[in-house]
Amino acid sequence: HAASHLVARLGPKPVVAAGLTLGAAGMLLLSRLPADGSYLADVLPGFLLLALGSGLVIVGVTIIVLSSAEEHEAGLRSGLTTTAHEFGIALILSVLSAIAASSVDGGVDGAHAIELTAGFADAFRAAALIALAGVVLSLVALRRSDVTTGTTPAHLGH
Repeated sequence: HAASHLVARLGPKPVVAAGLTLGAAGMLLLSRLPADGSYLADVLPGFLLLALGSGLVIVGVTIIVLSSAEEHEAGLRSGLTTTAHEFGIALILSVLSAIAASSVDGGVDGAHAIELTAGFADAFRAAALIALAGVVLSLVALRRSDVTTGTTPAHLGH
């Protein structure tokens, strides 16, 4: 909800860049998880940053894609955006899973918990780097004009 207001007020560039930055910060927090960490102290803060950042990015990108769509092409644009999102997740997740698994020699028993944690840390750092590359890309490629002038969230337009 807040993201749509921010895009209408500030434009897509700062909202998407801020979302990717928050996501990267969340992933960096998660990369520091100890093998014996707790959910509240070690996992939840990173997940909260990831959720907040994802909300900003997803809403920002969706507004960019749909703001200039003609009525007859809105469904197509929405479908392509969703497909690209899902394909991107599948591709990146397979890469990050390979990074995480590369640190583990054998099974996942108590002796390998530290190796597994190190593998996940590597994957979270790689994900943070990808998000930071997205920040640079969004700052270079997005323009305020990417959102059609006068675009407001649907509930404010009437």
